[in-house]
Amino acid sequence: MEKFLIILVSVVALIVLLIVFRKKIKNFLYEFYILLKDVIKAIFNTIINNKHIKAFFDKHYKIRDFIKARFDLKNVYGLRLTFILAVLIISAIYFVSIGNNYIHKELMFQFDIRVKNLFFFLRDSEMIKLFTFITNFADPKMIIIAVSLFLGFLVVNKKKNYIIPFFVSIGFASVSDYIIKNIFERPRPDVGVYVEHGFSFPSGHSTIVIAFYGFIAYFLIRNIEKIKNKIIIIFFTIILALIVGFSRIYLGAHYLSDVMGGLLLGLFALFLSIAITEIFFIKEDKEKIVCNFKKCHIFYITFLILEVLFTLIFKHKLNLSHISFANNINIQYVDSGLYKEFDNNNIPKYSEKLSGSIQEPISFIVLANNDNDLLNLFDKSGWQLARKPNIKSLLTVADAALKNQPDSTGPMTPSFWNTQVHDFGFEKATIKNTARQRHHARFWKTNIIIDGKMAYMGTASFDVGVKMGITHKIAPDIDTEREFLFNDLNNSGLIKKYSKQPFVSPTLGKNLAGDEFFTDGETYLIEI
Repeated sequence: MEKFLIILVSVVALIVLLIVFRKKIKNFLYEFYILLKDVIKAIFNTIINNKHIKAFFDKHYKIRDFIKARFDLKNVYGLRLTFILAVLIISAIYFVSIGNNYIHKELMFQFDIRVKNLFFFLRDSEMIKLFTFITNFADPKMIIIAVSLFLGFLVVNKKKNYIIPFFVSIGFASVSDYIIKNIFERPRPDVGVYVEHGFSFPSGHSTIVIAFYGFIAYFLIRNIEKIKNKIIIIFFTIILALIVGFSRIYLGAHYLSDVMGGLLLGLFALFLSIAITEIFFIKEDKEKIVCNFKKCHIFYITFLILEVLFTLIFKHKLNLSHISFANNINIQYVDSGLYKEFDNNNIPKYSEKLSGSIQEPISFIVLANNDNDLLNLFDKSGWQLARKPNIKSLLTVADAALKNQPDSTGPMTPSFWNTQVHDFGFEKATIKNTARQRHHARFWKTNIIIDGKMAYMGTASFDVGVKMGITHKIAPDIDTEREFLFNDLNNSGLIKKYSKQPFVSPTLGKNLAGDEFFTDGETYLIEI
């Protein structure tokens, strides 16, 4: 509870800072908008003033006049409609691409599985509470309440001509989301924090957050005067959509591609409703809104109060999820030819990146009765268990690295094997005793049984320093680190027997951070 209060206070403090410095934020966003506008204008002018392009359009004046009309700011069928059609086409194409990736189990599917497991690994009880609050902004029950508020807002401000397009946006989003879910019938991730009903693709929360809040943003942009206010509305609407989408992945309710698909579907619904609004409903509506307390702010405050009450009153049913393997794979202990056993059972021999491409090969296979035996082995060998990555641990290790101070149990960059994030991270300080430089080992629990004992897969690397201020750089000779770790484990006196044998071909590659490594491809099979 104490951590949650700290997070809540931090969020409130952030909101207060945003309010206090809102003018500076507006000015910065406006300056960025002007810069972007000038860059686009310069590129456009360079193109149309090119002598070859100019000669072509002088010869084909009908094409020139047609294109010119499509970029006419004063014509409702000009630039606005061109932009709307472009967004509709692009969002539809990318949505179909994501669906096709899922059907054919292509690259996006590989990201989905590993991102799901990564956030399961990073999950923190207090962050779950924070992201539950955020995800409730797009909860169906909360959206129904919010729709009623916005309708009242439209009535008070005498803008009833927006009501039908508004329902087109949220109606099309909701109906299409339901239909597409039942076409794909994609199961939910198996690591959800809460019990969720219905299919997974696309994410309904991600769809409605764009269709609903996006329409409100469009309404405000269309009905207020100051360009700076319009820019900041766009900025915070995008931020809200992204953090709601992120919350769905963090809570294990959806895969990454579900959220991306939902955002695209919501974008399509939003711009479809904008097109309808612009063409049929507000051609002559020139009256702008003056946002005083009665007309605007009372609705914002009411909505935020209801959001807090909603989160406190409606409790989600917890889903006691965990990642587990299918049936066990039984292998006999062999002093040579272990790679054949792995090949015969289609067991991965390399750690993996988020995309599923290989990185360092497995350099240790430790056979133990249970997790405690493995932990005891490393403890007796002088290695310490790394803390799990969370906000506090990441800030602590960053501060230690910045000040070149020790942090003997600092969190480690996640790595994958067989789509799973490593279960245990072990580290040992160097003589310099600094967070910038340390010995690392990552180990994975498996469903592999060798001579009746559980097999733990492991890799070892040596962090020689920090690069880009955010991650460690490894020494390329990972075989030296393999031997360093083995000597420590052997000196513990807990190893019953071991063998060192060829496992993969000599390998030259790069890890997730882009650091090069090389290895002779041998591995240690150790029984404790």
